[in-house]
Amino acid sequence: MFSTGFCLSRKLLQKQKRIVRNDLNRFKQTPVEQFTNLIMRDGKKQLALQQIQDMFLEIQKQTKQDPLQVFLSALDQVSPIVSTATVRKKSKNLIAPQPLNERQRFRIGGVWMIEAANKASKRVDFGTRLAHQVLQVFKGESSLFQTKEQMHKLALANRSSMVLRDRT
Repeated sequence: MFSTGFCLSRKLLQKQKRIVRNDLNRFKQTPVEQFTNLIMRDGKKQLALQQIQDMFLEIQKQTKQDPLQVFLSALDQVSPIVSTATVRKKSKNLIAPQPLNERQRFRIGGVWMIEAANKASKRVDFGTRLAHQVLQVFKGESSLFQTKEQMHKLALANRSSMVLRDRT
């Protein structure tokens, strides 16, 4: 038999598996990183980071609280829990509710906040408009709650067409 002379020990294999497992954690994004990437246009991440920093400074000035906690609380408040998807049953297209994971929830809530900030008055920079939108959500005064409520009502109205999978 011809041997290549290359053999990995069991300990070395376990060490490599740990390294790979740790590398996979690197791809998980925090909500702030995800929000930064939502703001970014044409690959200009530095501009997006500057806008996030302006938003945090404005939140800090107005609330005298930790801006990260205010932002995460506002994002959690405005993010929907369920969404709807079109499902084909026999010859019908039905709207069925689907639960969202945390990443999907924060993405939808973040997109709604960015769109609302874009619609606001253009007299101030985007970071300040975004901060005002986050503060409105934090205080419970934003129109985004109506959008969230509409999405939840649509899912509730169509719960009869929900697809249940047999888990046995």
